[in-house]
Amino acid sequence: MRFTKKQILLTVTIFPLVLFGQTSEIINFWDNSYLINPASINPKYTSEIFLSHRSQWVGLEGAPQTYYAAATLSSEKFKSQIGVKIVSDKIGYFSLTDCNLAYSYFIRFRKSRLNFGISGIYSALALDASKIYSEVENDPVMAIRINKVSKFDADLGMEYVQENFRVGFSSNRIFGLFADKSNPNLRDNTNYVYALYRQQTDKFINFGAGLSLINNKFATLAEVNLSTFIRPDAESNPFQLGVTYRTNKQISFQTGIYIGANLKLLYNYEIDYSPLGLRTGGTHELMLRVRIERNQQWGFRHYFENLNFDY
Repeated sequence: MRFTKKQILLTVTIFPLVLFGQTSEIINFWDNSYLINPASINPKYTSEIFLSHRSQWVGLEGAPQTYYAAATLSSEKFKSQIGVKIVSDKIGYFSLTDCNLAYSYFIRFRKSRLNFGISGIYSALALDASKIYSEVENDPVMAIRINKVSKFDADLGMEYVQENFRVGFSSNRIFGLFADKSNPNLRDNTNYVYALYRQQTDKFINFGAGLSLINNKFATLAEVNLSTFIRPDAESNPFQLGVTYRTNKQISFQTGIYIGANLKLLYNYEIDYSPLGLRTGGTHELMLRVRIERNQQWGFRHYFENLNFDY
């Protein structure tokens, strides 16, 4: 592919600042809020592993691709959880990778818990200039090179969990609050406030609902999620169907199915009603979640599982 001088300058200056300045949009955080909040701790499982791929605006050349991997390990004895997370965004000729190390601590009450979490982030931005070609031979613009730019940042969060209810707050990339034009962050500060509710009955169908507010310097968005959880009997894991609407003209449909007792596959299809989004094949997101049960379970029924626990 060949570009004019103006297109090259636009590509290596404005394009990554606009897209990478925003946070990675992972819709499936409705299934596990650890994706956006380092304070989220699953009360049932000792360890969780997540693998995810998000392909945005399918059919558009150079459209964003997000690769996500995470693992957590919790300890009832120390009332703590540690987690690692790697997120890699590829947009056009650019790639931005975040390496995240998180620590969470919880205070346990009779039928609830309060979680606190913090994480450190190392971000690296790189440009693959070898893929850029100019119509002009020996074009001086082609001397542009972005060496690997790196930054450190941090996330903070807290979450309160009851039997049927979960509410949380997280501030991601808090150093972005203090960034200026002379020393910009690779991503901007993004804040989440969310509340989740889930029925816990022995009926064939249970319902769940969620509301979140997402804020960064680009916009403030509201997001509403409605889900159903279908299980044929009390011993089966539920089959999940859901829909999410964002006020930036995006609607997505989710489904989740258990492949094994602790192995779940989630798929999300998103339609973007913006002028750009309508020209594409939508956005696809696939996630695989593996959970390892703990020996001594505590607490209540987990938000997304119709299972009881002993205190």
